[in-house]
Amino acid sequence: MNASNQEAGQGPKVIPTIQEVESWNDEQLLEWIQRTQPDLLRNYMDFLTFKAKRINGSTFLEYAEDPDIMETHLRVGVRIGLASLALEVILQCKKGGGNEDEMTQLAAEANKRRKAIKDMITQMNDSSGQHSNFVDPLPEAIDKLSDPTSNYTFDFPYIGTMPERFKEPGIAKGKWLYMGRRIFKSLLRRINNTQERYWLRGTQDLGRPHLLAALVCYLAAQNERVVYLPDCQALFDDPVPYVRTAMLFAWANDFTTQKTIMGLHTQDQIRIFLKSQKDVIFVVDQMNALESSGFGDGETARQLRRWVIGFTFSNKAIFNCLEDSTDDLEELNHQDPNRMVWVHPRFTATEITEWWEAA
Repeated sequence: MNASNQEAGQGPKVIPTIQEVESWNDEQLLEWIQRTQPDLLRNYMDFLTFKAKRINGSTFLEYAEDPDIMETHLRVGVRIGLASLALEVILQCKKGGGNEDEMTQLAAEANKRRKAIKDMITQMNDSSGQHSNFVDPLPEAIDKLSDPTSNYTFDFPYIGTMPERFKEPGIAKGKWLYMGRRIFKSLLRRINNTQERYWLRGTQDLGRPHLLAALVCYLAAQNERVVYLPDCQALFDDPVPYVRTAMLFAWANDFTTQKTIMGLHTQDQIRIFLKSQKDVIFVVDQMNALESSGFGDGETARQLRRWVIGFTFSNKAIFNCLEDSTDDLEELNHQDPNRMVWVHPRFTATEITEWWEAA
């Protein structure tokens, strides 16, 4: 909807959607405010001040969180009025359903899927006589996830679209097949022993995406707040919903926080929220998709990369990248080499045998 498509004084006031407001430039937003609340900027100096700031629709909605978010010289009453108008847009969209209903369904699905994953991992451990301990909770599950002669079908730990590389013939939608990797146990222990970030590196994929997805499943079974981004390429299409969906899975057992997450509509809001959280683990796959020299818009790739690195900075994070990724190498130059995990470019003989027999 274009802001100019509404006629003043005709019928009930129409509240635009959040997506519509976020798409407006400063002129469209100003036009809508004047038509919706003509008294709000009636004072000519207030009008000129607001116009000079060139506030677009996306920035305007942030007034719903903080009336003083912009360094303006508007009077307090005007700032509060703008905040109320922005909040009205957000609340009306929630009341009206639509996107909010979809997110509520995603939240419910996240809870259901996370429970299914936890039950599966727990059952793997309960089948043995081993008992959980402080160092290795669910030790038998760890052994099985590290055994290349074992394979399991799990619910995928992301409730959005599952990447094509996880799809297998004969496997139900939303599920994926995992064959054990010997490196799983050592990877888990190394990650548990640090509060920083790890980088998985190797040539091609070599099963690293499946290894990371299995790690996410195990961490979810341990009730960890794990935010899993399985495909950074998807960030180019619609970054906010993609990350928000991952967050709903991380807080699947906390509906109060999920409702807060549903109200996050901008990259800045997501960044601020995630940086304020403690004890979150980020697992980010396909970082090479955010190569500034790769296919697509280089500037967009750089911006998305800064965003991802930024909102993961305050917590533990595991990134997957290719060996020859130039942007990743630059990032790695600033990292402790002891926190870099090299995934060997060759499977073990046992892993190769099992993979061929399963093919």
